[in-house]
Parts: sequence; C-alpha cells; structure tokens
Amino acid sequence: MTIKLKTVRSLALAFGLALALSPLAFGQTSTQTTSTPTDATRARSVASGEKMKIKGVVVKRDADTFTVRDLTGNDTVVREYATIHAATEEGESTIVGNNVLLMAYTHIAHNCRIGNHVILANTVNLGGHVRIDDYAIIGGGTPVHQFVTIGCHAFVGGASRVPQDVPPYVKVAGNPLRACGLNSIGMDRRGIPAEVRLEVKRAYRILYRSQLNVAQALSRITRDLKPYPEIHEFVEFVRSSERGIVR
Repeated sequence: MTIKLKTVRSLALAFGLALALSPLAFGQTSTQTTSTPTDATRARSVASGEKMKIKGVVVKRDADTFTVRDLTGNDTVVREYATIHAATEEGESTIVGNNVLLMAYTHIAHNCRIGNHVILANTVNLGGHVRIDDYAIIGGGTPVHQFVTIGCHAFVGGASRVPQDVPPYVKVAGNPLRACGLNSIGMDRRGIPAEVRLEVKRAYRILYRSQLNVAQALSRITRDLKPYPEIHEFVEFVRSSERGIVR
C-alpha cells in the first residue's frame, strides 16, 4: 500500500496539534486522585511536570539508581515542569526541605541543599552545590552560580544574576548584583523582635556602609553589637564565605 507524502504530512500535523493541545503540554495538573504515591510515582511526577505536594525531598544517588523519599515535616509544593537533579556521586544527595515552594520551571541542580520555607519563583535556575538557607526568597528568572550560598531570610530580586554569596537577612537585586538593604518586611513577618532587627541593621551598615574592609567590619560588629544569635549568624556567614559576598 502506498501513502502519498501529502497525506503523511497531514497526519503528522494533526498528531502534533493533538499533542500540543493535550493538558500535559500546557502544564495542567492531573485531576486523577490516587492513594499514597510510591517513590516511582513521585519521580515520574517531577519529570512530567505534575503538581506535587510532598513532605520534603531527598534525591539520592545509590549506584545507578535515583530514589525520592519522604522526610518528616510539612508539605513542599513542586509546580509544573520543575526539575530536581540527583547528586553526582554515589551516596550523595540533593535535598529540598519542608514547606518549600518551587514554582513552574524552576531547576535545582545536583547536590543542592534547600532549607525550609524557601520560595523559588518561576524559572529560577540553581547551579550545582548551591545552598539556600531557611526562609530565603529568590525572584523569578534568576540564575544562581554553582557553589553559591544564600543565607536565611535573604531576598533576591527577580531577573538578577547571583555569582556570589548573599548574607543572611540581606536584600539584593540588579545586574550586576548589589546589596540594597535588609529584608525588613520578611524579618518582621517571621517574628524577629524589633530590637534584634535594629541590631542587624547596625551590622549591615558597618559591613556595607562604612569604609572598613570585611575583616575590620566583622571585628567591629563582634566588638560593638549585642551578641544576638542573628548577629552571630550574620558574622559567621560572611567569615566563612568561600566565593565572597555580594557587595
């Protein structure tokens, strides 16, 4: 039996349109309800872009097998077409914590460690070995360089590029990326007392607004400011940074 080339093209076009108009192509979530999903089901959901609500994720490499298993904690939401890559070496893990929101098309590369209550807006792309601490927020369309660390309660504006570490509580934005104050609203919403926020603000001014270099600024912060845990977190983060901090 012979089929004309024109007929083949018509069939191919019809099939392509049907596929493009399918719910999965538009990132719509499945309406099918199931019992408690298995690890394999969760892995397929991540790959296919279905919305998942899970209890924290560990994507672990065991020999040549990738596994996804639950952690104890509250729900994490993985939206359409988000991708989470397994670690590169056997026994290592890519970790996503509890109460995390991964919006559509976000990408978490191998060996990343995402804390709790983190928000990654649409199309945020993390390079390998990135660490994001609790309550940090990253605006949409932002790439983060491999091995970068973003501190707790930090805020990264959308469409920025993050090549260096972002200290805790600090707000950054722009290209090139610049510090532009503290995430004061986020700190207030998380119940950090006013007197602590004020002391963190003083630490920020010493580090970013004085004429001191980083070592001198950290020494002055340690010497002059009240020893709140938040101040200790701020100082130790900057002191231990390997890539340098966003200035």
